[in-house]
Amino acid sequence: LKVEYLRLKALSKKKVTEAKEKWWREQAQELGERYEECLRAGMGGSLLRNLKVLRSSQALHSSSAVLAKDGVTKLFTVEKKLERWREHFEDLLNVVSHVEASVIDLVSSLPGADLESLTDRPTEGEVRLAIRDLKNGKAPGEDGISAELLKIGGDTG
Repeated sequence: LKVEYLRLKALSKKKVTEAKEKWWREQAQELGERYEECLRAGMGGSLLRNLKVLRSSQALHSSSAVLAKDGVTKLFTVEKKLERWREHFEDLLNVVSHVEASVIDLVSSLPGADLESLTDRPTEGEVRLAIRDLKNGKAPGEDGISAELLKIGGDTG
């Protein structure tokens, strides 16, 4: 009876571990897909919300390992896992872009290219159009003003 108990206990522990790992693989896949959608739609906030969900979950404290940057070494401590995730997203999001001066010259020589107009203040019509096109239900900016509030605010000035 004791042998059977120990066998079932080990089996259940194995199943729980497998279920946790499956869940994390699915979460990583979904996060990757959401990240691609966020990039296409220009919505970085959605990615941040998903990362906060993952950060607050129990996975960082689970027995699963995270691979180090070399792709071979396994990291088990919470501190090392967090550091690796920080490295990963730093590498992913902080890409240096290089623009050649010849390309800028080429753009400025195109017909209708008025680079000076890019520094002009937006017109009232452009602001109205931009406000109209804001999506509802998104997080407000640093000023705390939501799109809905701007839309119902009317003409005040």
